Amino acid sequence: MLFQLTPPGVNFVKPKFCPFPVALILTYLLFTPLQALEVGAAAVKIDLPNNSLYLAGFSPNRRSRGVHDPLWARTILFSKNEYTFVLCVVDCIGLLHFDTWDIRFQIEKELGIPAYGIVIASTHTHSAPDTIGIWGKPPWKSGKNPLFVQNLKKAALQSIRLAFYNRKKAKLKFGQVSVDSVLKDSRPPVITDSTLSTIQALDQQRRPIAILVNYSMHPEVLSSKNTLISSDYAHYLREYLEKNNAGIAIFCVGSIGGMQTPRVKSSTFQEAKRVGRTLAKAALTSLEKSPFQKIHSIRIFTQRVHLFMSNFQFILAYHLGLFGQSTKQKLRKYSQKTWLPYVPADVSLIRLGNLQILTIPGELFPELGHAWMAKLTSPHRFIIGLANNELGYIIPPKQWTFGAYEETMSIGIRTAPKLEKAIFSLIQQLNSQKKE
Repeated sequence: MLFQLTPPGVNFVKPKFCPFPVALILTYLLFTPLQALEVGAAAVKIDLPNNSLYLAGFSPNRRSRGVHDPLWARTILFSKNEYTFVLCVVDCIGLLHFDTWDIRFQIEKELGIPAYGIVIASTHTHSAPDTIGIWGKPPWKSGKNPLFVQNLKKAALQSIRLAFYNRKKAKLKFGQVSVDSVLKDSRPPVITDSTLSTIQALDQQRRPIAILVNYSMHPEVLSSKNTLISSDYAHYLREYLEKNNAGIAIFCVGSIGGMQTPRVKSSTFQEAKRVGRTLAKAALTSLEKSPFQKIHSIRIFTQRVHLFMSNFQFILAYHLGLFGQSTKQKLRKYSQKTWLPYVPADVSLIRLGNLQILTIPGELFPELGHAWMAKLTSPHRFIIGLANNELGYIIPPKQWTFGAYEETMSIGIRTAPKLEKAIFSLIQQLNSQKKE
């Protein structure tokens, strides 16, 4: 199922031919300037329940013992000629499809922005409460706290609303720089994506509105011994950018599978600070000589993919309700009550002037990321991982090793080929539209 973005609220009715009104319309179209690009941004803190929470990302039954830095929902919104692309990034390990859909559908209902033009991504921090459900107390207790998930959704909705109502006429700068000093691949073969990509939006007076930073590395400087809630190095990256007046700072990960992990001397907050600031400084450097971009149009293409869950551990978690009872009921209905569930996921291709962005619903291996981005034609391009779902690791079938860690945290070997087929279809659709 392929969705193309159509301006909301437009009804196409075949009129009776009348040359005079047609001439007026043509004159209006020829001499009325196109709407300027508008950008909005906002950051909203996620309220934390008072009780101790299960933390996600390392081992089960790891309970929080306090808060080091606040968790956020941060949004950047681009709008031009009735076409709108929204990216909201939340500080958590990842959100399942139906949780992201609750946010997207509500925004479509409230603001008229089509849900397929909205991306809810996660920073994938390993020091935030469990939003999936598999890091609770073994063997039967879910780690997913309904109140925290509810608060996260509220914060995401509010950040999107604020970004929408605070949008301004804007100009964009794109930047790219390689940063390999803080990154390593802990799974052979050693293949990384060290490209740090940036978008900065400035208003008509060239005052910064927002800065988006994309980098392919797990936010896991802090080890499993840490029990303080934190967004890891993302906290320090955003803090440094905002202190240096770069605008509201949003961070999203790219192809982090494989496994892309920080190169650090110790698992401390001091090292997280060093890593975050290193990336923040690189982001500012990437923009120093960057020209303003001409954004003639925004285009968004989205395809729904139906994925078979073959991971026995995940199937068991599904039947035990570890993902949450609401998710269990929705998956059961979606899978037509079969014992082996199918999982919905959306992939998107966004064109923003000379920038093309792929959104991937999980932790993509860089080998696949390099191959898929090579099919894109724009000079600027990057991948947003953990977008509108968390499918776990997305592994090249030729590298599949039964029993290896990444494989135990993937929904199945068929995931990558199915996503690749959908992505190539979106690229073909975009290229064919260009020729028209």
